[in-house]
Amino acid sequence: FNLSLVMPGLNEEWMYQFKRGLQRISKEYNIALIGGDLAKGPLQISVTVLGKPGSKIVLRSGARSGDILCISDKIGKAYVGLRAYKADHALSNKTKPYLFPKAQILYGQKICMYATSAIDISDGLIQDLSHIIDRSGVGCNLNIGDVPIADKNFTKQCLEFGDDYQLLYTVPPSKLSLV
Repeated sequence: FNLSLVMPGLNEEWMYQFKRGLQRISKEYNIALIGGDLAKGPLQISVTVLGKPGSKIVLRSGARSGDILCISDKIGKAYVGLRAYKADHALSNKTKPYLFPKAQILYGQKICMYATSAIDISDGLIQDLSHIIDRSGVGCNLNIGDVPIADKNFTKQCLEFGDDYQLLYTVPPSKLSLV
């Protein structure tokens, strides 16, 4: 991966903690920092991860009429985590999904042989679903009550917030039991 970091000044404690986080992620996903840039200015962090695709690429454009819409886990954990973090600025099981979202790499590898389309939920379920619909040229019937939500008290926010990085995907009904 490449890292571009713009900072207003040197803050040694911040840099130490940032480096620890990068090292943890680098080790967890077995990826190395191979380059980047450091400059002075308003804080900006840009990370570019490079890789090559596996044997089957699942695009947003593959959904077909009759496919079943699926999701890898509850959505809204990031929203609930952000609310909790704003309240107490503590690291907890509630704040981790927002502060340290997990890439669904293994889940994606599991479903890629059966899914007809997929997208990660980074911009909220409704917006990311619209990308599948637009790219695939299909419609969708969605029962909001069937969507697994992290906290039913914040259903609207959980549907719209994003940053969960769960996978939203479609499968033919005949393959549903395989995923």
